[in-house]
Amino acid sequence: TGIMIIPCVWLGFAVQDTSTPFSVFVIISLLCGFAGANFASSMANISFFFPKAKQGGALGVNGGLGNMGVSVMQLVAPLVVSVSVFAIFGGTGSEQPDGSMLYLENAAWIWVPFLIIFTLAAWFFMNDLSASKASLSEQLPVLKRLHLWIMAL
Repeated sequence: TGIMIIPCVWLGFAVQDTSTPFSVFVIISLLCGFAGANFASSMANISFFFPKAKQGGALGVNGGLGNMGVSVMQLVAPLVVSVSVFAIFGGTGSEQPDGSMLYLENAAWIWVPFLIIFTLAAWFFMNDLSASKASLSEQLPVLKRLHLWIMAL
């Protein structure tokens, strides 16, 4: 969760500079992929936390809340780009032809406080399951699988 702060902060600064090269946005978008990986790994590992009889409900709640984030973003982003919320952090905005201001950086920066809170909550309050831990030697055999390399590349 904490690693998602990096592309949010970086994107906020990148959209403020019209000379930011396209390659920077490509790198930022690749880093945003951590959000999808975070969601996918939570769906894959939720079975460790619930008995078989309750796994379907748990997957439904986890998937529903995870997908709700996209809907919240589509609702919140247009609202926050019209208000100077983060001016104290360098959010200058850009003037539009009609004289109004557009604060594109807010669409990325609005998530940083929430990500910090969720990262701290995960760090201090989440429990690791000892049953799901594996040593390095137990994990290495997966590198021999062709499927891993096809999917990774």
